[in-house]
Amino acid sequence: MWLWSSLHRLWEDMLRSDTWVGTFDIVMKGNAQTIDWVMDKCIESTTSPYKIDHDYAPPVWQDVTASGNTFKLLTVGAGTMGGNDTQVQRGCIGTGFTIGQSIDSDNGECVITMNCMTAYKNSTAGTVPTTPAVTFFTNPPFNIKDNDTYNINDGSAEDLMIYSWELSATRPVERIGARTYTGSQSPFGYAMTGAWEVTGSLSVKRDASMDGIKTSLYDGSPVAVNVGEAGVFEVNVAKAFLNGSTIDNGGSILKQTIPFTASVTSPTAGELFTITI
Repeated sequence: MWLWSSLHRLWEDMLRSDTWVGTFDIVMKGNAQTIDWVMDKCIESTTSPYKIDHDYAPPVWQDVTASGNTFKLLTVGAGTMGGNDTQVQRGCIGTGFTIGQSIDSDNGECVITMNCMTAYKNSTAGTVPTTPAVTFFTNPPFNIKDNDTYNINDGSAEDLMIYSWELSATRPVERIGARTYTGSQSPFGYAMTGAWEVTGSLSVKRDASMDGIKTSLYDGSPVAVNVGEAGVFEVNVAKAFLNGSTIDNGGSILKQTIPFTASVTSPTAGELFTITI
């Protein structure tokens, strides 16, 4: 970790500090606490059902002391020189996330990954800050084995045997210049330069249950995608367009992967997805 830290700082010094942007991912098991945290930091949705509305507007990201729209990442025990063993990365924001479950990995438990960025150089601290208080995410992850909803609805719910599913949301965010060209060369802030893109996929058993949605696979008509455990953990896309699906015949059971792209129900109503816990 010391080598990584030293090389990281050396690499930062070789780059243009007034244009530098760093990216990283945070991977967690998906339970009620971690999903709530990611939805807050990534899409600014603070209560269930979490969603991106049709009229979503990004927060104000400015280089001010009291900005509540960014977060600070502490890596405790990073092992840097001089006794400063906590890496501090400030000015972080979420630029996207992927959430999903698979019967073949993590024992079926939900996994959520948040994509992050910052335009501020990291620093080190000798002690672990005591405020805010540390909160441990101890709730059990949601498990695909508990799901009782797994359908594509093209007017009627077509139940499918799902092996795995995932939902991803991404947005483009750029750094805005530099306030000064000396010292830390902090940015003026960040700007969201495009719209949210929400995509996903289902890996399902290719059997007679596929007959009910085969028309939607090629005619471009929208469908609804619903997975989860009713009343506990539900992921819903009210309007999705199915993209080119592929068939996996490499195993003893035929599987079909169905990618989709989410849309709002109209330009003036609806949301790209909802996650209810």
